[in-house]
Amino acid sequence: FIGLVSGNFTGTIVTSGPFATIRRISPVGWLLEGWSKVLYGGSWASIAIPVLVALSFAVVLFAISAFFFRRRYA
Repeated sequence: FIGLVSGNFTGTIVTSGPFATIRRISPVGWLLEGWSKVLYGGSWASIAIPVLVALSFAVVLFAISAFFFRRRYA
């Protein structure tokens, strides 16, 4: 579901309103924004923020999952 509302099937250009808000709180939306910038000739600097936000999601979610894994199996 999150992939659908983040722009996986609609693209990042046509999303507006509540879908644009959901896209901003989803790592998929940030990655799609970076990917569309690359496809339309964006530079390394233009994709830096989407990539950093997606990596931040990865670090935070990994830390949360490691905490719960250790709590359950330790």
